[in-house]
Parts: sequence; C-alpha cells; structure tokens
Amino acid sequence: MKTLFFAVLAGLLAFTAFITATQPKVELKGRTPIFWSTDLNPLRTEQVGLFNRLHPKILLDVDPNNGNREKVIVQSQAGVGPDVFDFWGEANFDAFIQSGTALDLTDALKARGINFEKEVWPLALAWTVKKGRVYAIPANVGTDAVWFHKDLFDKQGVPYPKDSWTLADFIETAKKMTIRDEKGRVMQYGALIEVDRFYNEWLASFGGDLWSEDGTECLIDSPESIACLQAGYDFLYTYKVSPTPADESSIAASGGWGGTAGSMAYFRRKVGAMSPGGRWWLAQLRDDIKLKGYQLGAVTPPVAKFAKFSSGGTRAVMVNAFSPNRKEAIEFAIYLMEEPYNTLLNDQADALSGVKSAAYTERYLKNPLDPGADFHLAFRKTLEMGVQLRSTPFLPRSEFELYLNRQIDLVKLNMKKPADALRDAKREIMEALHRNVTRDAELQAEYDRRIAARRTS
Repeated sequence: MKTLFFAVLAGLLAFTAFITATQPKVELKGRTPIFWSTDLNPLRTEQVGLFNRLHPKILLDVDPNNGNREKVIVQSQAGVGPDVFDFWGEANFDAFIQSGTALDLTDALKARGINFEKEVWPLALAWTVKKGRVYAIPANVGTDAVWFHKDLFDKQGVPYPKDSWTLADFIETAKKMTIRDEKGRVMQYGALIEVDRFYNEWLASFGGDLWSEDGTECLIDSPESIACLQAGYDFLYTYKVSPTPADESSIAASGGWGGTAGSMAYFRRKVGAMSPGGRWWLAQLRDDIKLKGYQLGAVTPPVAKFAKFSSGGTRAVMVNAFSPNRKEAIEFAIYLMEEPYNTLLNDQADALSGVKSAAYTERYLKNPLDPGADFHLAFRKTLEMGVQLRSTPFLPRSEFELYLNRQIDLVKLNMKKPADALRDAKREIMEALHRNVTRDAELQAEYDRRIAARRTS
C-alpha cells in the first residue's frame, strides 16, 4: 500500500513539474507572480484585474486546474501549489487545516485592524474560523431567495408574493400559478421544487437540525425533520404544483424543455412561475432581462415555523502555508475583505460579498447593472435569516450525505415515504458513525466523554 501511495505521489509531482515547466511565460516587469486556484467563471477576469490595478508590485493570475483537494495538498507540500485557492464545504475546510496547508490569517487580519468575526456574515464563520483562528476569507456568501416571473403573475391576476409570507401562502400561490390544459396536463408549474434542496433549505424553519449539540446523535428522524421532508414531497405528489422526476423526463422527451436540466434552466424557460434560487442566477438571468424582456421579482423564503433558512454557504479562499509568496498571497486575502472587491462582487451579483457592510448600501439596492430592479433586497434579507445546520466530528460530512441523499432520492422518486426514509437514513448514519469512531482511539475517547457528559447533564 505504501509503495502504491508513493508511486502515485511521484506521478503527481512529475505531472505538476511538467505542467509548471510548460506554462506560458508572463511578463512580470518586476512584479511578484501569485496564482489563484479558482473556477473559470468569467467574472474572475474583472476581479483579478481590479486586484492587479490596486497592487502594482504583484501580478495575480488564475489557475483553473487545481480544484481537487488532494491535488492542492500534495502540490502545496511539494512547493508547487497555488498561492491561494478556493474551497467549498466543511470537509475541505477541516482537511486543509489538518494537513497544514491552510495559513493562519488571524494575526495578519488584526494587524490591518480587521475585526473578522464582526465584519463577515455569521453564515460564513463555520467555513472560515476554527477554534477562534481565521483560516479562510469568504470570497462570496449566499442563500436562495424565491425568484418569480412578474408577467406570469400579472397574466393570471395573482398578487406577487411578499416577504414574511408563510409556507401555507407559498403552497396556495403555487396552486394558483399551476396552469393545466383541458385534459389536465400541466402547462405551467407554480413552483420548481427539488425535494433534496427543499429539505436542506427549510429544515431550520421547521425547527429541525441534523445533529444534537454535542454531535453524538443524528436528529434527522425528529418530527420536525420528517415534517420538512414531507412538505417537499407534497409539492410534487400531493399538490402537484412542481414537476416530479417522471414529469421532467416526459416533458424533456417531447421537446418542451430541452437543453440542460435543473431549476434555473426551467425557470429561464418559464416552465415554472416561482423557484428558490441564488442571486448568482443573475449571471444568466440578466441576458433574459435584456434580450427577452423578462420581468423578475424575488422575495424571502416562506416561513414554516421559524424565520430561519438553512441553505447556502461560502466560497472561501485560503492562503497556501507552503507558498514562497505568502506575503503577496496575504495581500490578496486582505483584498477580499476590502471595499473595492466587495463592491465589485455585489455589482456582478456573484452571490453577496462576504463583508456584511457592503450589502447595506444604496448601490447594493440599486445595482447599476440592473436599472429599475427591486429584487436585490430579498437576497440580503434571506442571508440575515441564514443559519448553519449542525455537523458532527465523528463522521465525515460526505459519508453522512451519502446515506441521507440515497434515502431522499427514493422519496423524490415516490418509492418511499419521508418518515420511513429518514428513519432508515438515521439508522445507517449512526451505524457508520460507530464504525468510524471505533477505528480511532482519540475519536472514541472524545465520543465516550461526550456521551457521559450528556447522561449526567
């Protein structure tokens, strides 16, 4: 096994050396080059250009080929990794810290007078701060509001949705906006609901959570959790105001939808009158507004029981602790906290800026790229509702999601009832947790300590 590991490692390093040697040469003119491992989103061009204009002694460039976690860790420890890199999710956050790849930015931020935990959105803290130390900067933060087509509502004479509406209001509005022909076939759905996303996004509003506070007990079989998944199921199979997987297949086969699948694609084709979706959808919706005359609105998600919303998260950036250009890389991390970048990001609608204050400006509400639009406020309000669902240190998030999503898929296909699916998922998850704990003596000791504390409390 060790021989195989070192062989793979050697292969990766050799490949990396080849790629590095064959990269096109950049004219530096006395500037220190740094590389940002991020996606190929065209919005990055302007974000990079702004940094380079503000930092004439540094030349930032994008490296889109280093998104894999293991690749970043191996290359970084070999001294050839990206200087700064994006990541998404708690599992990646922990892995980069535990491997020593993530540079501790706490002191650098304090030296610039940045009160990090006060300035960024609370939703971003779970993916940026560990035991009081800052290891990442939010490049953007976002949750889903509910988009709607104003012209479709006008055509049916139905009032627009309003903030502070309830889940019951949402259901009734979706019923009114579902249009059927004389044979009962749906011509327009009232809402575009994906069952798995609905569960993850509305669970906190139902009063549910994924784990107990101490992380020892999975809570997905709670009455609140079951009620949430049942509500998502009901949109498809009880109220029939949102397309089922079978509906999607049949309409696509007949040419009614065509192209790519998913809520955004269907919303853009006006298959549905409403859809939960991110502010980043504007990257494509702006074309529809300009070329097709779309009239769009957005409101905060409807409340089930509590004004909380558990979707969203952060695309965060870390500084490579092994980078020879750490000083310059830290300058880029600081840039992500400063006004020019955050204003630009909000103008671009690349979700919302990680720094809260940038979303509380007149410019944010009246974006120069969206003249006359009134939909930006809903996304800020939704982010104010945003909460992070609990996780556990005793089972990798990826394994937890494997068991949960497998059962939710059965619900989505109408092959299993929500309550049965969640109970089976909870059983599988707890069995996996105990297997995982028994493989690690330190983890077992911590688990036993927490269980004992729970029994005596």
